[in-house]
Amino acid sequence: MKSLSKIKHPFIYPIEYIQSNENGCLTIRKFNKEGSLKDHLCGSNPLNAFTIKYGNTKGRIALSSEDLAKYSRQILEGLKFLHAKGLPYGH
Repeated sequence: MKSLSKIKHPFIYPIEYIQSNENGCLTIRKFNKEGSLKDHLCGSNPLNAFTIKYGNTKGRIALSSEDLAKYSRQILEGLKFLHAKGLPYGH
């Protein structure tokens, strides 16, 4: 857990607090006022409740080819970094 909290990479949002016990793990990150990629794709306000933000599937926004390539590269570079450090990653 200490290794995860010390990760520094331009495409991995830093962890502010991390705690684990026999039931699982809790990580806390600072709120990003611009929202997440999911907020961007749904055209939603990051401050709205989950069901309001993501409940309507008709408001989805398609990424341009340029944005799709940019975000894909950033995700893959982040995963490559974690793999190189021997750190497990999931979804």
